Amino acid sequence: MTGESKTPVPPAIPPIARNVLLPERLRDLTFEAPVIALRRHEPSRNRRFEGLYGRLYNRVIQSPALRRAAFSIWGSADPLYDLDVFVTDAVRAARTMSPLPVLVDLPSGGGTLLPFLARDGFRGTVIEVDLAAAMLQRAVALHCSITPGLETVFLQSDALDLSLRDGVADVVISINGLHVVPDHARFLAELARITKPGGRLWLISPVDGPSARSRATLAAARSLQITPRTPPTLAELGDLLEEAGFRQFHSYGGASITGVACDKV
Repeated sequence: MTGESKTPVPPAIPPIARNVLLPERLRDLTFEAPVIALRRHEPSRNRRFEGLYGRLYNRVIQSPALRRAAFSIWGSADPLYDLDVFVTDAVRAARTMSPLPVLVDLPSGGGTLLPFLARDGFRGTVIEVDLAAAMLQRAVALHCSITPGLETVFLQSDALDLSLRDGVADVVISINGLHVVPDHARFLAELARITKPGGRLWLISPVDGPSARSRATLAAARSLQITPRTPPTLAELGDLLEEAGFRQFHSYGGASITGVACDKV
């Protein structure tokens, strides 16, 4: 019998995951329910963050009082203080795009967004993406306890080389991810690639701002190897977003940690 041979696909990978993953990557994936990973994925760049700090980060993010107390050391971190509003806006936008939208959370950490999505009654598919296996395991545990009915794909992947299809996401949410990758332009380009035309990005990120407290915190993060390079200034971030193919339509403020909502052009 002649003809092209089909690429072998691990049979255990669920159909919903196959629908959102790049076909050419399927042969290189493993599936240890419910996490999908590349057979030869890059190790996480920061084991220090994965441990105690990673557990504390989730608790802080999900508590308004702790969030305000912890991030006030940066100076101005308005979008994190009003994170509930930020996520609610993203969920409302997703609902207008599709009855069952696809929302990518990158980097997902230990399931940072899941409690917010549960409170907002999100219906659709959530793709939780993180490089750290320990973070994804926490996200899985949180999903099982808080959002068991929500269709969720857990993907261990490098944010600079995602295994997701082009234009798969109606909405991408990225909270405190830009500053932990070594290539800001490539990171935003990947977010743009996986966002469908007319889709939207909600992004929160530290920036290289004027606050002395912010600069001291960034210096400490670099010394702990949490931040591999200085994040862009607010103006530079705007240029990077535009170059990636995003058009900003709303600012959530913040001179040290800023938040923006953008359309994919």
